[in-house]
Amino acid sequence: MNDKLIKKFKSEWTFDLKGNRPKGNLCEYIVNDTTKPISAISVSGAILKSIKEAAEKRFDKRPLRAVITVPAYFSTEQKKATQEAAQFANLNVIRIITEPTAAAIGYGLGHHKYKDGEKLFVFDLGGGTFDVTIMTISKQCFKSEVVRGDFHLGGRDFDHLIFEWMKQKLAREGKNIENLHQKKRYRMMLQAQVVKEALSVSHETPVILSDIFETATSPILTRKEFEAMSKHLLKKLETECQAALQAKNLKAKDIDHVLFVGGSSRMPMVATMLKNIFFDDKKFSKVVNPDEVVAAGAAYYAAACMKASKIPEIAGLVVIEVLPLSIGVEVSGQKFKPILHANTEVPCENSFELKTTEDNQRSASIPIYEGLSEKIEENKFIAEIMIPELPPGKAGTVKANVKLNLQLSGMLTAVATVNGVAIDVTIQYSTPFEVK
Repeated sequence: MNDKLIKKFKSEWTFDLKGNRPKGNLCEYIVNDTTKPISAISVSGAILKSIKEAAEKRFDKRPLRAVITVPAYFSTEQKKATQEAAQFANLNVIRIITEPTAAAIGYGLGHHKYKDGEKLFVFDLGGGTFDVTIMTISKQCFKSEVVRGDFHLGGRDFDHLIFEWMKQKLAREGKNIENLHQKKRYRMMLQAQVVKEALSVSHETPVILSDIFETATSPILTRKEFEAMSKHLLKKLETECQAALQAKNLKAKDIDHVLFVGGSSRMPMVATMLKNIFFDDKKFSKVVNPDEVVAAGAAYYAAACMKASKIPEIAGLVVIEVLPLSIGVEVSGQKFKPILHANTEVPCENSFELKTTEDNQRSASIPIYEGLSEKIEENKFIAEIMIPELPPGKAGTVKANVKLNLQLSGMLTAVATVNGVAIDVTIQYSTPFEVK
């Protein structure tokens, strides 16, 4: 467990995480006081299976195909894992689209008639991730222009601040908060979420701690206190919003609508921060339920993909998304060279040249990374391209043209050409996903 982020999250999660990289990280859960390990993909697959069963019960038909939404900052590896989870639920994935895109569709077809060329700023603060997407809407075409965000920042980070505040209050009352049992941690995090939601509509709220320790009091937390302890998180949100605008040299006046997505976007401090950016809350689209607009958009798009609707606005839907993170290779000086650049329309392809480094080198392996940093170690290793059967020759004289292609499904493919002859290559992903 060398990953700093995983170590950070372990201190916040209400379950244990066990490293087992050959099969992906495993978490542990407790059923009837018995600890059981389960992979993250299996958890996701079980959720999809439950949703599928609920839909079957509701409509008395068995769903076989699905449009699945993911955070805009989901990596290639994470999208592949989502495909694996869908297999667990016996679902054929028509397409994976991002949650901000689905929200824009849900808003446009359910609540608002777009004008051609309108620009939509989608602010999506989910439970565990934060995304900003700027989209251009033309007729039935929803086109992403830029994606920004923080995959490690979401509503639960605000919950955790309240969780830590609760621990401090309990400690002052003499309660033993060291090595809290998983069940108590879970109840505290649930209570923290309730408190956060209450402070979105009230200026103060009691925090019920007697469910955690029977003799504990119920201290009052005010919205002002909560916002003060959240300043550093709010600053991160603001930074990403500004970066999204700057990426396309856009000004606040260029945005026609600001769409709030995700339950945590209801926090008043979010609206205040966005008003400071856009200077005008008349652009804010408040008619949409932030918790449901993504699901509605996915349903509209699924209907379009399956040609299941005769409504012109749905039947003619076109979605164009962009690559959230660059995909590339390592070059001298441990630098990262993007081949497929962030914010490029998907599907996309580009080529790079490989030279042999040894005399009569007969094969080559090329590590592939994903990220935004110039430093290779700060990006994510996602796959390795294997090129077999290179022709003999002195080091540096044998050259291969390698073309990377990213498909709509998120699948990465590669083709190598040497002396005008195409060579079959294989891609080995960093984590062989297994669902049990």
